[in-house]
Amino acid sequence: MALTVLPGTIRVLIDGFYGTRKLTQIVMPLAERMLLQLSNALPDNLIVVLFVAAVPVVALSLLIEWVFARTEMVPVFIAKKP
Repeated sequence: MALTVLPGTIRVLIDGFYGTRKLTQIVMPLAERMLLQLSNALPDNLIVVLFVAAVPVVALSLLIEWVFARTEMVPVFIAKKP
């Protein structure tokens, strides 16, 4: 698990270092560049763009529903009557 979190942690630490020492940002310009590349890769059809934008929303909704369904599982204890 630690290996999957490590790349994100390293990015945040690098961004924090450059943000405080060099007064420059790294994460936001990279995110903007990735979004611009994605927008250039999408076709001009509005329906396709809406479908591509809706896929992460649906996936996150299903993920949140799955996580909350797992946390609500409570073991049933049968109380013994004296």
